[in-house]
Amino acid sequence: MKDRGAATIRDIAELAAVSCSTVSRALKGNTAISAATRLKVRRIARKLHYLPNQAAQMLIDRRLGAHRDATLISIIYESGISLNDNYFSMLIKSIVDESSRDGFATAVYALVSTYDGVLNLSRLLKSRFTAGLILIGNIDDRLIPMLARNCPNIVVVDKPSRSYTSVTNDNEGGAYEAVSYLIASGARRVGLIHGTANHYFTLSMQAGYHRALAQAGTPYDASLCVGGEFHISSGYSAMKRLLARRRSPDGIFSNDEMAVGAMRAIKEAGRAIPAEVAVFGFDNLVLSEIVEPHLSTVKVDYELMARTAVRILIDNLSKGKFIPQSVTIPVELRIRETTAKVVASRIGAY
Repeated sequence: MKDRGAATIRDIAELAAVSCSTVSRALKGNTAISAATRLKVRRIARKLHYLPNQAAQMLIDRRLGAHRDATLISIIYESGISLNDNYFSMLIKSIVDESSRDGFATAVYALVSTYDGVLNLSRLLKSRFTAGLILIGNIDDRLIPMLARNCPNIVVVDKPSRSYTSVTNDNEGGAYEAVSYLIASGARRVGLIHGTANHYFTLSMQAGYHRALAQAGTPYDASLCVGGEFHISSGYSAMKRLLARRRSPDGIFSNDEMAVGAMRAIKEAGRAIPAEVAVFGFDNLVLSEIVEPHLSTVKVDYELMARTAVRILIDNLSKGKFIPQSVTIPVELRIRETTAKVVASRIGAY
């Protein structure tokens, strides 16, 4: 086996079934070579740890500057997201891992949602010759066209998009299934701790929640719904408010972090989980299996989301076409100790 850096253009040509001159031009980003061939050659070169002649490469760099073959996938998230956020940190890690497996480097940028902020980022992406963009978080749809001017190969992850390719979880379906399960397990006053107003995930939670209530013939009670900010302390505060109300809930649905905060408030109030208050989360974060009792939750497939988004970007790159499509990733329930078992007589209702 060759040592790293010992591979030659001839080695790459043999594996790619093309000529040495084609490999040379493909590695220089020559657009006379098809995008599919450039992509194939680049992948093989990376696998063989091919290193071009340093002196020759310096001449290429001077002549072509930053605009060589695109090898960078840029991950852009809204600046309001904390990278300590468990959900988004897991999602970003999955995208980075998947991109690396396909031979692409990654860069992560925070998007400041102002005209100047978007314009500056768009210019930066152009200078780095980005192969594709993956957008995550609640990024304003009106800002995306500015980014697309310099990089039209875009996938929006975990948020539906009307004009661009999107890869989303079935958030509404997961919320519907979770609330339906709480009702089927005996809860009669299911509360909802949702996120910030008009956030895409908040809207999905609310839609699934209302659909489950309607399906079960349970009247909607606005006093059982409060807003939060997707983190543990927010869930704790929201649950304290709910417990102080005359008709407090006997079931709670929220995302995992707020659900864990809600559990703390329930325990402090001296109420048993799930006998007096059942709790259902969303995301299947690691903490859902660490907290006591273990949290029932909706499992999100981060790896499949990442794999799908990266695969679409690379396929677009090889075809040279960017046709919008919508992909929904299925979710599934993980039933643990914070919810009662669904008894046989209620199976039909669920």
